[in-house]
Amino acid sequence: MNIYKAIIADDEEWAIKDLLAIIDWKKQGFEIVKTTTNSNEVLEILKNAANIEIYETNEKVYISVKPLE
Repeated sequence: MNIYKAIIADDEEWAIKDLLAIIDWKKQGFEIVKTTTNSNEVLEILKNAANIEIYETNEKVYISVKPLE
């Protein structure tokens, strides 16, 4: 099974903690490489580190999957 690298980011720390608690990321094939509440940090990290992005803006959740290079 492929292991995908993921970053979890939200402006609310509790939301990040809840996502980490309710999903068995490793069992689903993901390695969480970073969690952050800093949007600028996310943009910099995403350039190189993640295959999947999960983020929320204005009460909408977005998921983006990038293929391995």
